[in-house]
Amino acid sequence: MGGIGRSTTALLVAAAGLALSVGTANADTTLTNLDAWDGVTRLHPWGRGGTATYGQVITATALTDILNGFEFRVNSLGSPIHFLAQVLAWDSAGNHAVGDPLYSSVPLALQTTSLQTVHIGTGAVGLTSGRDYVLLLTTNRVAQPSGTGTADWGWVMDHVAHGIGVWNNHTGVDANTRTWDGPWVNGSWAFSATFNSAFDTTLGGATVAVAVPGP
Repeated sequence: MGGIGRSTTALLVAAAGLALSVGTANADTTLTNLDAWDGVTRLHPWGRGGTATYGQVITATALTDILNGFEFRVNSLGSPIHFLAQVLAWDSAGNHAVGDPLYSSVPLALQTTSLQTVHIGTGAVGLTSGRDYVLLLTTNRVAQPSGTGTADWGWVMDHVAHGIGVWNNHTGVDANTRTWDGPWVNGSWAFSATFNSAFDTTLGGATVAVAVPGP
């Protein structure tokens, strides 16, 4: 139960010196390390029977104080997984989230057989410059479908200036605010986040995550 494992692709294939890039276009700001990701390196297992929560910690700046969306690369290895996407303040000294979510999605579902984009449109979430935040996907307290399993996530083996990949094996109501279990290696999830752009509430978009149907 729980923990982070290496995929069949060795983590060491990621070269040293990778950096998180910041790009701007039409006053939009994007934080991403996808240009540094080799497209195959990954960590696992995320989901029931593995680690409940994976997240990316970022630090807000004057250019990244309104979050509009974020995305990760996920492969559920053919099994269906239900989850929530959330944004919370982060205490780097204590290695845990703080307070209630600033954003929380409806329950979402994915089922993939390769590393695919999971895009989360958050609308316009105000962040405070200089503070840390965690962008996460979690299966904690989310009812799972029959045949659910665990997933791989794309991983960039590098300690980036703008944040780091974290994970949390805890479950329950207070899971986010308890001390998280990772990181134990320097790096980030293969991710992208957009700020100060068009109001984005797309859940899935042209990607793999869709809302879980109601009863």
